[in-house]
Amino acid sequence: MALVIHLKKPTMCFFVDDKPQTIRVPLLAGPYSRSFHIDPSESTGVIGVRFRPGAARMFFPVAADELLNTDIALSEEGRAQMRAAARALGREVFGRVFASNLCRATQGARIIAGDGARIVAIEEFAEIDFGNFEGLTIDEIQRRAPADFERWQRLRLDAAYRYPGGESGAEFRTRVKAGMERMFETWREGRAEFNGTALLVAHRGVIRVILDHLVETTPAIELGSIHILECNRGWRARALDLTGHLEDAC
Repeated sequence: MALVIHLKKPTMCFFVDDKPQTIRVPLLAGPYSRSFHIDPSESTGVIGVRFRPGAARMFFPVAADELLNTDIALSEEGRAQMRAAARALGREVFGRVFASNLCRATQGARIIAGDGARIVAIEEFAEIDFGNFEGLTIDEIQRRAPADFERWQRLRLDAAYRYPGGESGAEFRTRVKAGMERMFETWREGRAEFNGTALLVAHRGVIRVILDHLVETTPAIELGSIHILECNRGWRARALDLTGHLEDAC
């Protein structure tokens, strides 16, 4: 089934057995209510979501972060963001639930998937080791270490860049990809293909690496945002950086 929402017109068009079924709706609400497009080359303000029989889907809500590899609990704001994500994904049934081993991610997964969910914690999905920047705000880094701040701003997306006293981008990517393979092996349960729907709650940097590896794109990745991928003979992005649900975060 495909769902296409044209945001400039209050119309929902469902394709059932390749035949369009169009209805008028007064309001679009929920995670697909804002103009996030899927194809980076497309700018028409159209969202497409396709659910095919047997296809695997994966949802990536982003746990609240500062520059933190330290294992701390979700703040109240972070919990509100995860509750908003839970409401947005309330109709989903997750066959597998994964999270970073840091408690703010496992807490987020529990809020979204429910108290009865079995959460598989992937230690390789811990956020990058920020070294001397750990726990600092951007303003604090700029004030305390202006030279390191300038170098970070200039090189932080370079794989060779290493946080002062911390981890390099290349080391981080290698670690996350190893965790991704372990997650996929657990999800497949010995089968050749993925099946069903999975949830991963992790951190900005982790999700950035996964999206870049699977669908070769790196969206902004806002805190509390939702990213949806589908696997059917290869991974495809179905929605990136969904944040409309955060307007009702409470």
